[in-house]
Amino acid sequence: MLPDDLSKEGEAEMQDDVIEAIRDANPIEDVIREYTRVREHQGKNWDMVCPFHTTSTFDAGKIVPAEGFFYCFNCGAHGDVFEFVRRIRSISFREAVAMLAERAHMALPDSTEEISPELQLGRLRDAIIGEAAHFYHGRLHAPENGEAIAYLEAERGIHTGEGSVTEDFLLGYAEGKDSLKEYLMSRGFTLDQMKRVGLINKQERDTYFDRVVVPIRRRGRFVNLYGRSISGSKIKHLLLSDIGAAFFNADAARGTKKVVLMEGPFDALATIQALREAGVRDYAVTALCGTQKFGQGDVHMLARFGAEEVFIAMDRDANNAGQNATERIAQVFQTTSVSGNGERRAAVRVVNLPDNCDPNEYFLERGGTARSFVKLLESATHPIEFILESRFAAMPKGRAATVTGKLEIVGHIEPYFGMLKYDPLRMEIVVRKIAQMLQVSETSVQRTIMNHAAESQAREVEGPVIRGPRLVGR
Repeated sequence: MLPDDLSKEGEAEMQDDVIEAIRDANPIEDVIREYTRVREHQGKNWDMVCPFHTTSTFDAGKIVPAEGFFYCFNCGAHGDVFEFVRRIRSISFREAVAMLAERAHMALPDSTEEISPELQLGRLRDAIIGEAAHFYHGRLHAPENGEAIAYLEAERGIHTGEGSVTEDFLLGYAEGKDSLKEYLMSRGFTLDQMKRVGLINKQERDTYFDRVVVPIRRRGRFVNLYGRSISGSKIKHLLLSDIGAAFFNADAARGTKKVVLMEGPFDALATIQALREAGVRDYAVTALCGTQKFGQGDVHMLARFGAEEVFIAMDRDANNAGQNATERIAQVFQTTSVSGNGERRAAVRVVNLPDNCDPNEYFLERGGTARSFVKLLESATHPIEFILESRFAAMPKGRAATVTGKLEIVGHIEPYFGMLKYDPLRMEIVVRKIAQMLQVSETSVQRTIMNHAAESQAREVEGPVIRGPRLVGR
């Protein structure tokens, strides 16, 4: 049902950083174990005896510590640590915040700010998207919706049984037919609220129709829904409009040194499934749900999370879309200044998947295993090496041997030279490779890189320097 009010009474009166600090100081698994029995697992989820309906078993209650989230498959209770305390103690949101602040020995600042419309809409989105996600998850297992299970199992290789990624990530099925609209109305939401979030269209019909749905969560909150058509719709991929957050499984990167960036949720799910089954837990696998959304804010987020290595694993498709996305993401990392405030700059690497293959297909059709995928990660190349090899291979035969061809290749890789100053060993390797492939001296390559660094520093002080790509000879 809709929370106490659209803003979860009192939440708007507190700064987001205060809320996040209190949340961080109260791990959800520790709070829940004070009220009910929990069972720890080495994997992603813990079990709990759900305290919100009559039961004595661990069958339905789940805790996701990495995301600060709980849910029950039986009664539908779900939310973050504040929602758990609010429900279990039958108190307001603000009282739950105060109680958790006291538990963590933290002072709660006074405030009398008015509730802003923006915050009201944000909390409405959290509540209504969460309800939709749980509804879709329940519909996935309805007997009449077997085609959705078949799609996941046969076409994606995603398991759907107990303990699977389907259950852990609450994958669902949107059949359309106004089923979501009717359900949300029964839970107290209005048509206007559904329209504002984007769950129904202007004709007041369900936006998602015949799609497998993957919820996107952030810190225990449902922030978006990714829908993949399973019936040949011209619009294969769908996200809620006007909602920016579309970084699948981002919370898994918190405190993880090695982060893998993929394009689509099914790429990430197939990889997570394979790594889990093999007991590999060193990597946080995420997906961007559209590479154009990746920006400097995401680089800062990964830096705050403590990522030391970021592996870009985009599709290796025939139309070079994956290659272009890889270059764009690498350039975002290159142009983002990361320093201070607990941030650290991650080393960026590019994973070389087989040609005409995405990560999902790698496991489903190419015989890929967790072990072979980890080897791909371990042999991942620097973005400059990847771009150099890609551009070299794409050039007409013989052109790379000409001065014009060499200058074109240098023009493509030169914007990334700045990434090498943080990695002197990699610089030596890259310099040697560039020299060998372009058949020029290593000294010439080194001088070109040094010249680029000097001009970059001059631009920061004096403004842009207009020039074209070239190799600086002896």
